[in-house]
Formats: sequence, C-alpha cells, structure tokens
Amino acid sequence: GRMLATRRGTAEILWQTPGGSPFACAPVLLNEHILAVRRDGRLERYRAEDGVAEGAAALGQPVLAAWSVDGALAGLSPARVWSWDGSAPGGEDL
Repeated sequence: GRMLATRRGTAEILWQTPGGSPFACAPVLLNEHILAVRRDGRLERYRAEDGVAEGAAALGQPVLAAWSVDGALAGLSPARVWSWDGSAPGGEDL
C-alpha cells in the first residue's frame, strides 16, 4: 500500500509514501499526523503537511483486523488486542 496527497480539485500529487505491505484499515488523521497500520504489523506516523515519516512501531505479529477509534487506531492480532495514538502502542495479550 501507498498513501498520496493531491492538491484539492486537481490531480497534482503533493507527496506520496513508499510502498509496503497492504494497509489493514484506512489511515486516520490525528491533528497534524496521519496514522497507518499495515497487515504485517507495522504502525506508521506521517506528517499530514508533507508526508514525512515521523515514527513507526512494530507489533511483532500480523494484523487480523483494525479500525479507527476516537482519532486513533485499534486492532486485533493473533495473540494481542492493541491500540495506537502515534506514541507507544498499548494493549493486552489474549
């Protein structure tokens, strides 16, 4: 999967992220950041203004399901339920 931003009302690409594993759910806008989760368990945070990667974390296992909750991401992995607001991932083992 790859994210890209276009100028409103045009097809002009302003920025795009590198490709990678497919996204587990739609990316979430949280203040000035975009949070994304990939099916391989990688969590990524980008600046919405220019698409620069500002942080990442790894769940250490694939994501079975993911969804947005109050501007953050949450999901289910084979042995863990987790949430992420762009800082350290939280959650508990199943």
